[in-house]
Amino acid sequence: MIPVYIVQQITLQQHGELHDSLDQRWNDFLLKADILPVLLPNNPDLVDEMLRCNLAEAAIFTGGGEYHNSKSDTRSEVERIIMRWSEIHGYPLVGVCRGMQSMMLYKGSKLKLCEGQVSNTQNITFFGERICVNSFHNFECTAINAEFDIVGTSDDGVVKAVTGKVLPWFGLMWHPERLCPHRVEDYNLFKKYVSRRI
Repeated sequence: MIPVYIVQQITLQQHGELHDSLDQRWNDFLLKADILPVLLPNNPDLVDEMLRCNLAEAAIFTGGGEYHNSKSDTRSEVERIIMRWSEIHGYPLVGVCRGMQSMMLYKGSKLKLCEGQVSNTQNITFFGERICVNSFHNFECTAINAEFDIVGTSDDGVVKAVTGKVLPWFGLMWHPERLCPHRVEDYNLFKKYVSRRI
C-alpha cells in the first residue's frame, strides 16, 4: 500500500468539542485504491513534527465543508503547510472539492458563488470523455493559474478538475468516496496521482 497523509475536516460536537474527522466512506475507498491513510491532526505544530518523521511522500485533502481563509482556521493552515511541503519536495497532492479550492486559492485563483452544483449525479467532461459523478459545492474556482491544465468541466463551464503542468497536483470537485458504488476509475485516478512525481 502507498502511505499518504490525509487532511481531515473539523467538526463541532456537543459541549463545544472540536473533532478532527473523516467520513468513514473514505476508509473503504482508500483501501480499494491501495492507499494507507496517515491521518493528520488539524494542529500545525504537530503536522510539522509528523512531516519531519517522513511517514509519507504524498497527501490528500479530503474535502467536506466550505473554505474559510482566516488565520484562526487551523485546517487551512495545515493545508498551507502541506502545499509548501509538496512544492519543496515535489511530492504529489490530491485535493477533493474544498481541497481543490484550497490548492487553487494558494496559487492565486478566486472563488465565486455558483448555482446548480449540488447534485447526487452530474455529467461532466473529464479528459475529453463524458463521465457521471456527483457535486456538492457552492463556490467555483475562477482565474485558474497558468501552472494548471483544466481537465474537467461541467456543461455550464464550471471547472471540475485540474492537473499541475509541473507540480504533481491533481484537483477534483466531486467526492469519489460518496459515490455508490464507487467508480473503479476513481481508485485508479487516486493511485496514479499519489504516485506521480516531478
